[in-house]
Amino acid sequence: MKPLKALTLTVLAALCALAGAQALNYAKATVDVKAGVLLLDTQRDIFGPTNRTPHVWGNLDRDVTVRPASWTFTNPLGQTTMTQTMFNRWAGRPGGAPAVGTRLTKRSAAYWEVPLSSASADLLTRFDVLVMPVNGLLSLNSIEREKLRSYVDQGGILWVDLIAEGVALDIANPLPFPFDFATSALPTDANLTHPVLNSPNALTLSEVRSIAYPLPTPLVSIPVNPASQGGLDPVLAWIAPDSLRMESVAGSTAGSTMSVGRLGSG
Repeated sequence: MKPLKALTLTVLAALCALAGAQALNYAKATVDVKAGVLLLDTQRDIFGPTNRTPHVWGNLDRDVTVRPASWTFTNPLGQTTMTQTMFNRWAGRPGGAPAVGTRLTKRSAAYWEVPLSSASADLLTRFDVLVMPVNGLLSLNSIEREKLRSYVDQGGILWVDLIAEGVALDIANPLPFPFDFATSALPTDANLTHPVLNSPNALTLSEVRSIAYPLPTPLVSIPVNPASQGGLDPVLAWIAPDSLRMESVAGSTAGSTMSVGRLGSG
């Protein structure tokens, strides 16, 4: 498990660094950050789509030692009661699930979930930040990719969190910002002056290194090699050049443990 403090500080910094492009009003006494966890149809087990970061926003909402005291986190589309579909997904997993009809709160994993396949592009614009945990096959169809592209283009923050167990990227069906990945044991360095790492709270190099996962050979993102696209290269010619648009914030010569990319206003 990655250290929650370092990860959430990074996301808080992203919210601050991109504040000018967001719908958030930071002059308010209280800032309500609209957040959710994306569920992908291609990442699933026998119970349905998986969620490997179920409590990241609920934990952050409660931890005033990490977040600014005036910030709160809510899911604008959050379910208020446990449905049969949710129960079926969670009942067979560790911890189980409350009975159908039970009231859901911010402490409930299901409250934060946002299925990408069924959420419209308009609904996604109601979120300031969405986390996409990747622990299986990441493969987006053109409709899903366009939803995310539009979301980021209009100012949304998309946090893609690679979880080492079983990660696989479909290079032919990538994110709006495509990338590939590798592993590396090289020491992590970081640009500690980057806004993502120093606002609203500064991260130390030790904290940045603790985000890398799994040690001692963490995953690193790398540009897409055009040769990996095989015979489809003419159709997918945009993927390799677009993967070079990512800016490395932390990593090594082997790749990035943290990188950012800007698309339109996001």
